[in-house]
Amino acid sequence: MKRLIALVLTGLMVLGGCCFAAEWPAGRSAAQPYSSSVEVNLSETMGHIMLFPRIKLPATRFCDVLGMYLPREDLALGEGFAHLYEKVEGEDKPVEVCTVDFSNPDNVKLRDLSEKELNDLIWGGGKCVEMHLSKSLEFGDREHSYFVLMDEGCFTAMDGKIKSIQITSDEAWIPVISGDYGVSGAYYIDGELPSEEDEAEAEAPEEEEDEDIIENIGINDVVIEPEEDEEEADEEGEKKDDAKAKATDTPEPEPTEIPVVEETEAPEDEEPAPIGPEDYVVKPDVGDRLYFDLVLGGDAKLAVLYSDNGSVQFDEFEFTESTPVEGIVVGDDVQWGVAFYDANNYIFDTVDVGR
Repeated sequence: MKRLIALVLTGLMVLGGCCFAAEWPAGRSAAQPYSSSVEVNLSETMGHIMLFPRIKLPATRFCDVLGMYLPREDLALGEGFAHLYEKVEGEDKPVEVCTVDFSNPDNVKLRDLSEKELNDLIWGGGKCVEMHLSKSLEFGDREHSYFVLMDEGCFTAMDGKIKSIQITSDEAWIPVISGDYGVSGAYYIDGELPSEEDEAEAEAPEEEEDEDIIENIGINDVVIEPEEDEEEADEEGEKKDDAKAKATDTPEPEPTEIPVVEETEAPEDEEPAPIGPEDYVVKPDVGDRLYFDLVLGGDAKLAVLYSDNGSVQFDEFEFTESTPVEGIVVGDDVQWGVAFYDANNYIFDTVDVGR
């Protein structure tokens, strides 16, 4: 019986190991999270920071969050900005992809690490600074070279006595994303759903103008006047002769000059300004438009879009090749995703997006 109980306990530990609270291994702490790392004084410095994604630990399929993982617990959000840039071939300067405002709760969140994250990191505790990007990382079309710059004091420790350092080097944090399939470059722009009055007006038939009616008259619309009697015609002729005689007695009016109006070319329709970081919506709401590039390749032969809570509508749902996709937000709690199928019509992976 004791042996049976021991086996049951062993099985529970194996199957539910993640349920046990993470603890710091012997000889390690927030000041020295790994035996190979240098022990630091946490009352004087922020300590060790792990960045995700990066070259040695890239994101796959989809990434709209940059994370900074710290083994300490006394963190608080400060103020400042982080900027995501991309080095684009043919451009003299790096192009700004989006900006993260640490004073905006929709932009940045500070959370405890999950038990799974703690077990994966082999830490006994820690926090994550999550920076939500207004445009997700791009991949699939070409190589994208990103880097992050950050102001000093975006987050703090020791009740504000210690500030996060400023990132000024384009080599300090290089986010990387890869994958044969997934969601690339997703962003939202401001918009509104049409009202019932707008829809009714759009569906109502347009009234024809008088000029349109005249232009549309055909030969069948010509009305033939009845012929006049001969006597009435003679009387009309005499009246016209009298009118001509009177007209010869009066001087002719001097001709007036008609001003010449120079023809001007109609202004060409101006091209809409390109969409940039200032146009992206951090927290989308009803009426906003969603845009992203769907990437298909590798084992992914079919992609099916979905929104479990019906918060996003798409004109098309199934795709068999990479393509730009557009959707519209119709609910406040924005949740949508993509299911990827292999050649046997089996769902082998999904990408879930929530804002």
